[in-house]
Amino acid sequence: PIPPHPIPTVATMPAAAAVVVGQKRRAEDASKSVVKRSSRLHKIQEQAERCPKLPYQLQMRALYEHPTAQMVVALLIVANFFTTMAEKEIDPPFGMKYREMWQVLEDLFNIVFLIELICNFWGSFPLEFWKSGWNVFDFVVVCVGTLNLCRVELPGELSLLRTLRAFRVFRLFKRVKSLKKIINSIAKAVPGVSNAFLIMLILMCIYAIIAVEFFAEFGTQGSYTTYNMYSNETQTIDATTARGILYGEEYYGTFSRAIYTLWQVLTGESWSEAVARPLMFGYETPGRLSGFKVGLFFTSFLIINQIVMVNVVVAVLLEKMVEDEPPEESSPSASGEEVNKATAESEDTEVIANGSGSKAGSQNEKPDSSETDDLSQRIDKVIRDMSGLQDSVSSMHSRMDEMQVLLRQVLEASSNGASRSQVHL
Repeated sequence: PIPPHPIPTVATMPAAAAVVVGQKRRAEDASKSVVKRSSRLHKIQEQAERCPKLPYQLQMRALYEHPTAQMVVALLIVANFFTTMAEKEIDPPFGMKYREMWQVLEDLFNIVFLIELICNFWGSFPLEFWKSGWNVFDFVVVCVGTLNLCRVELPGELSLLRTLRAFRVFRLFKRVKSLKKIINSIAKAVPGVSNAFLIMLILMCIYAIIAVEFFAEFGTQGSYTTYNMYSNETQTIDATTARGILYGEEYYGTFSRAIYTLWQVLTGESWSEAVARPLMFGYETPGRLSGFKVGLFFTSFLIINQIVMVNVVVAVLLEKMVEDEPPEESSPSASGEEVNKATAESEDTEVIANGSGSKAGSQNEKPDSSETDDLSQRIDKVIRDMSGLQDSVSSMHSRMDEMQVLLRQVLEASSNGASRSQVHL
């Protein structure tokens, strides 16, 4: 009897074969991913075993990462920031009037922050400490403070490094999640923002070149003449600026001066009265279109750079700030779900190996038995699960090979004019 389900035809056979080939390729990719994850776990385990340990490293890390300890450090950073502001308000510029008091407070904060850095380094010894950019920043700032604590006089321009103490407040960002999110969003938005800034810079350079060609010689006679549009009366205006320089020479005399003038226009700082209006009323007069030309120049510059490009920069920053983590793609087969599960377990194991107090380490110079054994058992379990998954993928490969052979036979039978029942058989 003819089976109830539809028989594949010659037209549908290539598509079915393509689906099987695609599934086989995805299975091969999953197998490669499993092998890669397994080797990565082995490397993590070997790295954890070879990594040197410090006495009481786990306890020190737990103490440093405790919320109370982090809150105390954050309050000290805020207190140091307010102390620096008070010094610059009460005793500017270098705190010479109450020098002893400011020096005692500065030494106290330097000692506390040095102890905090040592605790952080002790708990994250040796490599994990340097993986964080925040830790590197802390190290640089605290080192400069330690030089001040040791009364080391830095020669020449190196003495400017002492101003880094004003940047200590940035260390607060890694301890406050909302502030850290903003900084991370800005860091992720750097490529897009850089492209927008590059376009703005190019446009400003184009307008600066045009401004030098059009306006550099404005007021070269020491004055310019304006015309009354109703009575045709003229009035001579002095073209010398407050610095004793001719108007065109000061604002548009060179490319650098012109681009700085356009930057002033972009910021909106008294640009219309000082920069644009003398040109509006004195450029190429008595021509009636002189004001229109100047107005078109500045209006188009503001629309393009301030209204459009600045909002593009803001849009890029907001996009990076509100975007969520990308969801994991689901696999088209059951084997893909197993691979994703194994991947998640491997990532958890990596976090355990790298973080969580370096559980592969020891509390003393010798490895701690309970924690090391627990970590080893969990890693071995994941590796065994991945080995079983590899066997499942290999079995799937053989089944797909058989399916390809059957599809090829059906395709040949259909092309040779076999009946529906023969094709089904």
